[in-house]
Amino acid sequence: MAQVKRGLRTLLLVPMLRNDELIGTLAISRKHVEPFTEKEIELVADFATQATNALEIVRRERQLRQVQMELARANRVATVGQLNTSIANELTYVVLMIAYVYGVRHFRGKHYFAASIAGAIIGIAFLC
Repeated sequence: MAQVKRGLRTLLLVPMLRNDELIGTLAISRKHVEPFTEKEIELVADFATQATNALEIVRRERQLRQVQMELARANRVATVGQLNTSIANELTYVVLMIAYVYGVRHFRGKHYFAASIAGAIIGIAFLC
């Protein structure tokens, strides 16, 4: 055993449990043979519980940060989508006005045509 090679003669291992699942152990040792008192065992057990709680808090905070980052990304994507729609609507209006000025008044699907042109302009803008 590695503990014996290091000169350790008394070892106390206390489990660190989260929801009855072992996530680690807390160990203390002595270089001489002497049993740990009940008070020492209780103290180490309390410390192991506190350490487990601290680790759980850190884990949950990391989870929360991850969810917040995912939510922020989703909000950015939604905002860009809304911006694209707004720009497309404005460009559709401009294309329709240009068509009107140049006398293209009576062809079928002119609104669809204008929206297609507006969409193409937005696509080109994002490629640049």
